[in-house]
Amino acid sequence: MDNKNYFSPASAVAACLLDHDYIIQTTESKDVDEETIFEKSIEKIDDETLDPSYFIDSLDNLDSDVDNVSMVSIDLDPVMYSTNIHNNVTDETMSQSQKRKLCKKDLIEINSKRELAKIEKSKLKHPFRDITCTDSCRMQCHSEELSLNHRQSIWTDFWSQCYTDRRKFLAKSITIKPIKRRTVVSSKDNFNRNRSRLYHLPSGHLHDQIRVCKSTFLNTFGYSNDSIVTELCKYLKDVNNSPCSSKVKENRGLHNNSKMFDRQVVIDHIKTFKPCCSHYRRHNAPNILYLPRELTVNKMYLDFCTKNGKCISQESYRSVLKMLNISLKKPNSDKCEDCFTLMNKIENSQDEDEIEVIKTKLEKHKSKASKANYLYKMDANINIITTRVYSMDLQKVLLLPILPESKTCFFTSRLVVFNETFASLKPKGNSICVLWHEAIAGRKGENIADSILALIEQERDVTDFIFWCDNCTGQNKNWILFTALVSILNSNLNSLESVTIKYLTKGHTHMSADGVHGNIETKIRKVRNIYDYDDLKNTIKASRQNLDIIDQKKFRQWTSKKRATNIKSDPLKSFKLGDIVMAKFKRGSVTMLYSTDFDNEILQELDFLQKKFIKNITSYEPDIIIQNRGIPPTKKKDIIEKLVPLMPANRKLFWTELPVSLTSTDLVENIDLCDTFINECH
Repeated sequence: MDNKNYFSPASAVAACLLDHDYIIQTTESKDVDEETIFEKSIEKIDDETLDPSYFIDSLDNLDSDVDNVSMVSIDLDPVMYSTNIHNNVTDETMSQSQKRKLCKKDLIEINSKRELAKIEKSKLKHPFRDITCTDSCRMQCHSEELSLNHRQSIWTDFWSQCYTDRRKFLAKSITIKPIKRRTVVSSKDNFNRNRSRLYHLPSGHLHDQIRVCKSTFLNTFGYSNDSIVTELCKYLKDVNNSPCSSKVKENRGLHNNSKMFDRQVVIDHIKTFKPCCSHYRRHNAPNILYLPRELTVNKMYLDFCTKNGKCISQESYRSVLKMLNISLKKPNSDKCEDCFTLMNKIENSQDEDEIEVIKTKLEKHKSKASKANYLYKMDANINIITTRVYSMDLQKVLLLPILPESKTCFFTSRLVVFNETFASLKPKGNSICVLWHEAIAGRKGENIADSILALIEQERDVTDFIFWCDNCTGQNKNWILFTALVSILNSNLNSLESVTIKYLTKGHTHMSADGVHGNIETKIRKVRNIYDYDDLKNTIKASRQNLDIIDQKKFRQWTSKKRATNIKSDPLKSFKLGDIVMAKFKRGSVTMLYSTDFDNEILQELDFLQKKFIKNITSYEPDIIIQNRGIPPTKKKDIIEKLVPLMPANRKLFWTELPVSLTSTDLVENIDLCDTFINECH
């Protein structure tokens, strides 16, 4: 039975006690074929690695067309899968030609390189210690034959040897003798210590040794304590001046441990639950597999014990799950509609020419998404003090109050709250949520521009902003927003130098802002009752670390200043706003730099503003909206009569002071973007 499928905690502890630098040779020799093949396969990466949206088929049918589902089962090999998890490349990437049998010469060369690497690691772990004992030492530690250079050469020779040779060297340098004279008198004959250790170091002459104290002996070899000596002396049985070097050998892995279990049995049991790879989140978690959400580790473990007996603990079972990088939490979204639609067309079409056209379109779509996701990850590594990189997204509508235990709450039109989230691309970076509700303002294009301006005003020392967002026309890609950004960059009220907006591909827009929204929703479920706007702000603030809140109360009347044109040769006449993947605005410029393809590094320039507006752009300031939007009076009345009695008395003030307006519509009845809203943004 293959030893690499076993795990023994006791063996691991014993290995650490013998020597931290040693790695079991037998395991290396068995794994070398697979690891070497894997290292050579890294040079050739297939579409699955380059394309984060690649659909994986089952291992039984790798060469067939893509399946019509986005969640597929993946067969797990215990050794190669764990190796691939570490290197972020799957075993399927290797072709049959790469899986060749290694010759003996190759194996010897690989083992030699590994041994040299371990030796260099040991030298770094045990550096030479230029420390000697005191002058009162009775040994020969300060003799001329034991100079500093000589001790340095001893250290170099010692750590150039393999593990077994180092132990033999130490065994020859230590002599164990009975104690000659005791300084303590006791009526009992059973003393705790009956032997003495004599330490020697080689001199410059052949076969000559210099006796030294323990401190000089350990410092010469770079050891900070005598644990290695204590362990070694257990094997020096003969007390008659013989170092017993023949006793020094490798003893790890030779004992049968009753606690050892077959890991492959656990892996086979986990595979019966059909772990799946997520298509939607593949670019963020390419090696994570998912199990059904209703499953728990306890349920899986109990099923394992029913079929195989209680041979392992639940924690050992959990450790195998963790080793295979399997999660029990399902991603929220898992399909790209465009990919799914094109794949269905390929499956149902009978015309080969049509199939080829659709396949080309699908590959182009995937390539575009892959390039955007790659640049998204590259921007996450930007470490410039004056530059901020955020993902920007408007959270789905939040309704106040939140009273999950009240049925009346579900049938009452509640207050709509908006949360424009600016999330850092770094795992522990600072994120900002800009909040407002429908009684103050709506969610038109100018309102999104005001949220960006609120962020810029808070980050006063930042000169360059990069925003990643989805392709929502009404929110992130419209002439109102672009007009506002040009005005902001040409204003004398800030030190901003540039603003860049980059758009992820439709259907592949998972970003860090979604993670912030997930944390907020989880916190809301835990808090349960949220009575007013302040409660909601406190809940969002406590949903995760490094999250700031901006209560947006100042809104402006931004409008589109796009010029009209009927000239066919004018680029603006045929310009399609939906095709751009990046828009950049710079200080001192009244044009927009844009790109329709991430592969094209050269940005094109578009003059889209009215000439009259450009003349006064440096002094342009939109009018401030003084009057709040308000909510319908009937809506406020229903909330006060039906829901406020269910709240504490100190929450009533917020609801009674809500502004109302007879002309305002109830946004709860128009959760989705309406045609009027979209037309206003163009």
